[in-house]
Amino acid sequence: MLLTALLLLIGMSVFATLTYFASRNVLLGWYCLLAAYVFGVAFGSQQAVVGNLHLDPSDTVNIILLAAGLIRFSRVLGRPGLFRVVGLCFILVFFFSLIRGMLIFGIVPASNEGRTYVGELLSLLYFATIPTDEVTIKKFVKAYLIFGCALVGVAILHYLGLNIGPSYEALFSSVGDIEKNRALPSAAAEALAICFIFSIGWVTHRRGSRYLSYLPVVFGGMIVLLQHRTIWAALLICALSTPFIDRAIAVRLIPVGIFAGILAFFLAVWVYGTNSSATDQFEDSSTNLGTWGYRVETWDGLLFDEDTTLLSVLAGEPVGTPALHFDTYSGTYVEMPAHSEYINLYIRVGLIGLILFLVFLLRPIFLLCTQRFRNSSLLFPSSSSWCLVAISLVAYGVTYSFDSNAIPFVGVATALLLSGGHESIDMYDSGNISLSSMQEGI
Repeated sequence: MLLTALLLLIGMSVFATLTYFASRNVLLGWYCLLAAYVFGVAFGSQQAVVGNLHLDPSDTVNIILLAAGLIRFSRVLGRPGLFRVVGLCFILVFFFSLIRGMLIFGIVPASNEGRTYVGELLSLLYFATIPTDEVTIKKFVKAYLIFGCALVGVAILHYLGLNIGPSYEALFSSVGDIEKNRALPSAAAEALAICFIFSIGWVTHRRGSRYLSYLPVVFGGMIVLLQHRTIWAALLICALSTPFIDRAIAVRLIPVGIFAGILAFFLAVWVYGTNSSATDQFEDSSTNLGTWGYRVETWDGLLFDEDTTLLSVLAGEPVGTPALHFDTYSGTYVEMPAHSEYINLYIRVGLIGLILFLVFLLRPIFLLCTQRFRNSSLLFPSSSSWCLVAISLVAYGVTYSFDSNAIPFVGVATALLLSGGHESIDMYDSGNISLSSMQEGI
């Protein structure tokens, strides 16, 4: 008994110390978050049982950052601003749903599902309060590019045949008769898409080493090889948006896309061989709509549930409620995740919570490229890059839930928009951002 109490005291002391340092240094928290995610992708979740909860390194880091985020957010509550009202209201609605779930289903089931919303909470509580000086933001972005390179390294080691990357249970996911060797999960592929956007923005608008110019090609080629169609669609939407947001990036996309396609071709030949397998892989990824149809059917079943009440529509069902829908293939009710950030939010926080989070999510897109922010020295490497990252996240959320390694960018973008000191910088083609007619201000 004494030993248990001593271990508990030590654990609480360590937790309090780590929380304190994380609350004082957001970059430290960011580095730990990214490192834990790479470790999880490379070597599996490595879960440990704490009480009745199964926690892996990412969960541990997330819990520490949530506590640190509560500390940081409490310091800015008294300041006026739309973000703080939106953020506080969303958090209250979410915790109302979480507490209801704990009372009905128990602490463990509700907490296990609640962890899937950690990214959203961290974005609001922790990363939206990051210091917004130019040095900090540059370090934030550079750390993510290094993180992206580490993920590419994990994928290459997997394709070389090493026992790495086992955290993704569907590395060889069967779709019909096609076996797809996806070395990274969709959340990691979205991270590579964000790295692609930031690296091409850096090459376009900032000076750097010549090796930096290779990064967009490497990230783009790996994204094609991984065959996550949602990521393809998100980047296509970004590409179609660039002529209206930043014509300099739009022009650079052409040669980068060509070289990335060539790299993806050689990678596909290396991974799948020179027979028809590679062709079948990418043809299936480009044309197979079976997964999309099944997801739409799932969304329909979850949205139009017979047990819907006014409270569930407005504030959602308690966290931990089984997500059941009628499966026409089996003829029975099955539990199936929604596979959509927006459907998940509607189910758990209702229309009120969904609208609040959409305001938080979409607001940066309409403000980042206004006259006030488009030439800001704080928005490294460029305001347009941050805008495109926000657009890619919005598209990604249609078919997947946000991961805590990506959604923090919306929080940081919000912090940048709220900060002062947006003096102009001399970009190579800063006049190419053409959304200045949008309404300015926060």
